[in-house]
Amino acid sequence: MERWAVATGNANDPLIWDGGTLPGVGDDVYANGFAVTINVNTQYASVRTTAGTTAVAGGTFNLSDGVTLRANAFAGTTGCVSFSGLTGTVANFIGNATGGTVNTARGVANMSSGTLNVTGDMFGGSTVGGTEGLRNQSAGGVVNLIGNAKGGGVVNTGYGAVCNTGTMNITGNCIAGDGNGTMGASVAVGAVLNLTGNALGSASTGHGVAISSVATVTINGNVIGGSSAVGSGVSNAVGTVVINGNVTGGTAGSGVTFNNGSVTINGDCTGGDGLVAYGLNSTGGGTAIVNGTAIGSATGNSTAGVNSTGTIPVKIRKAKFGALGASPCRGQVVVSDVQQATVEVRNVALATQLLKFPFAGGAGFPISRLVQ
Repeated sequence: MERWAVATGNANDPLIWDGGTLPGVGDDVYANGFAVTINVNTQYASVRTTAGTTAVAGGTFNLSDGVTLRANAFAGTTGCVSFSGLTGTVANFIGNATGGTVNTARGVANMSSGTLNVTGDMFGGSTVGGTEGLRNQSAGGVVNLIGNAKGGGVVNTGYGAVCNTGTMNITGNCIAGDGNGTMGASVAVGAVLNLTGNALGSASTGHGVAISSVATVTINGNVIGGSSAVGSGVSNAVGTVVINGNVTGGTAGSGVTFNNGSVTINGDCTGGDGLVAYGLNSTGGGTAIVNGTAIGSATGNSTAGVNSTGTIPVKIRKAKFGALGASPCRGQVVVSDVQQATVEVRNVALATQLLKFPFAGGAGFPISRLVQ
């Protein structure tokens, strides 16, 4: 049933609601242009700042310290659910959230230095100009998300989650949206993102995780490129990124695109199905190291596990040819430790290709295992 606020006030006050009665767990609840404070633990089917059949768009739902709101959130022209608690305060939101139609219309947002715990999936807006499903806005603020973050489905419809500053911890996947320019998660200057899950590109020009400013990102999962040539699992412009899982190119996009800052990959880095779908594609002046194995594509094309056209060579520790001789690396690549480095080749004829690699050590590079 559609229910709506008729005045600004507390959610447990019947006088602020149409008909003078409290909404129930099965109701779709509209702010109707008013500011509703969720001052007690509350459950609805949904909370909305969109327009309803009777309700108008606008308003907000504000969480008090210590409360839990259970509902799906849909932002319209204004943000839907927000928490503005100071350091030491905590609020909880349980449900899925979708961004709205303007830049400030977030599904759920932590606006100050408190801690907001969120359980549910976060989606970028569904119309052109839409924005984030989830946002951490203030320095010192912490958002803990258990769920996935996915960009929207229309061109430039925003991000599943944005860590504008402060810290965001995500236990789930960050997935690029279906529309061009949509991101699973975006990380801004000074922010910290810890992802326990995977970063996935899609068919769009967006990325699973996009780092556009000096920030710190740790991914304890795998990174996979998408089906668009510019849709990578992770795009790092300037931040510091550590990936503890494996990185794989997609059917068209690279696993990681990189042009500044630093990237450390502690797992393997494998070329994808597309001709330019590298595991790691370095095009700038930043530093990158692969502590796992750089592996050529398993599908037999020429896609390398690591490609570098940047001014600073990528350092690798191990290398392995892919199917039908797909090279493990291409361009400005060096071995970080010649004494410890190994290369696996698939047959004797391919061993001669080692001389073509820009590895430190040249012809003396060791072959660790021969695969017939």
